[in-house]
Amino acid sequence: MSKTKATMFLLTAVFVFILAFATACDQCPPQGCNYIEPEDTQTPIYQTPVPTATADISPEARIRYIIADIQLGDVADYYRTSMADPVIAEALRRWDTGIRVTNINEFERKIVGDKGWQIVYIGTENLVNGMDIILSEPQTSNACGNSYWPIVMNAEWIFENNITWTIIEVRRLSSNSIWFSVAEGGDVQYIQNYSCDESGIYHVEGDFHKLILPAESNLFAGYQYSSNSTYHFLSIESVVGDTITLTTDEGFGGQSLQFTKGIGPTSVGSYSGDGSYGPFRLISYVIP
Repeated sequence: MSKTKATMFLLTAVFVFILAFATACDQCPPQGCNYIEPEDTQTPIYQTPVPTATADISPEARIRYIIADIQLGDVADYYRTSMADPVIAEALRRWDTGIRVTNINEFERKIVGDKGWQIVYIGTENLVNGMDIILSEPQTSNACGNSYWPIVMNAEWIFENNITWTIIEVRRLSSNSIWFSVAEGGDVQYIQNYSCDESGIYHVEGDFHKLILPAESNLFAGYQYSSNSTYHFLSIESVVGDTITLTTDEGFGGQSLQFTKGIGPTSVGSYSGDGSYGPFRLISYVIP
């Protein structure tokens, strides 16, 4: 083969290879082709914007504006992705303590022109002044309404063997549902999640809610509760004065728990970190 023919053959082979690769790439799924569409032609993925605009740009005005946005748009979870912003963090802290907009009917949330979602005075497209938003008082009282375990942010119970229970988060999910987290343990701390509603206080593990403390209307000796799973069973053994004793096979080594009205847990079986599970009796407590 002459040198010229060899060169032509090589160029033809390269062309055929490039054509085959381009065809295969056209046919493969997007994740299989290492092609990045130019930014100016990409189709944007829609996300709910964070409307922090307000006619008054002071931090307090923004905080009130965000609380109104959460209340009107049910977007608390979206804001939780931006907790690094101290204004958003403060708005969420207030929201989680039960603070709400009392004059919410004066405002609405809608897309205004190219500004995206905005909070405006109802029936208009006029941006609201955050200081026109009136907030309720914080709900610092017992969030779950069960006097045998007061659920208050930063409440702490100290037991024997250096065991502590500290409420580190209280979040209102709805008008009658609360989520809260407790740091439990001794030298090793574990975060346990709970929820409560009108039926009682539950320990939360994934999608499974296990009753820990029934509603006060069911706090009588002999009351029993069993979940759909044989894994969880609870029984109230006795009620003596303001103290109830119950047993549960859920997360407490099958040992008895005691709760005292106005105080909370007075005997628990939390893991201490040294291999023991109690029961550990209450030494002191603080309920803010």
